[in-house]
Amino acid sequence: MKHINLVFFGVVFACLYTPIAVLLINAFNTNRYGFKWEGFTLKWFHAMVDNHGLIEAARNTLLVALSSATAATAIGAVAAISLSLYRFRGSRTVLGTMMTLMMLPDIILAISLLVLFLILGITLGFWSLLLSLDDVIVSSFVTGPGFNVLPIQIFSMVKVGVKPEVNALASLMVLIPIVCVTISYTLLKEKRNEH
Repeated sequence: MKHINLVFFGVVFACLYTPIAVLLINAFNTNRYGFKWEGFTLKWFHAMVDNHGLIEAARNTLLVALSSATAATAIGAVAAISLSLYRFRGSRTVLGTMMTLMMLPDIILAISLLVLFLILGITLGFWSLLLSLDDVIVSSFVTGPGFNVLPIQIFSMVKVGVKPEVNALASLMVLIPIVCVTISYTLLKEKRNEH
């Protein structure tokens, strides 16, 4: 039974990480379509930097992601502390509402947010990434004209096939957090060893 579990987890991890490995390999592959390895190159990263639409979308995404992460952390911390320390009328309703939002289908959330923003007269666009970095459905409903974000930009670029610039950008989105976490882990480990 133990061997079956190991095989099962091996298959699951292979299904999860093989596409990421292929993406990383293709970001450095000379072959535009990635069907076979033709040599190492950085030209797709140069093409990514030269793609002004992609860079603008990345800039917008990072700006809004930083703002929304900061706001969400503050609001979430206050809500968590309030719900755990205090019992008040409606606390179960608040907790249930928060759980319901996580289970809503994206299309329902996207349409309801679009209607809410239109009723309140809120400009579309900036709110797109406040809602989701990786959610094309929500982003496509709440992004206004003139404000492009990565989910929409990447989706529009891969409709007819994955462009190498997308592989380059995606590889950076995978590698940068890995490097940051590794550095953080190393620094924390060194700090623990000092004490």
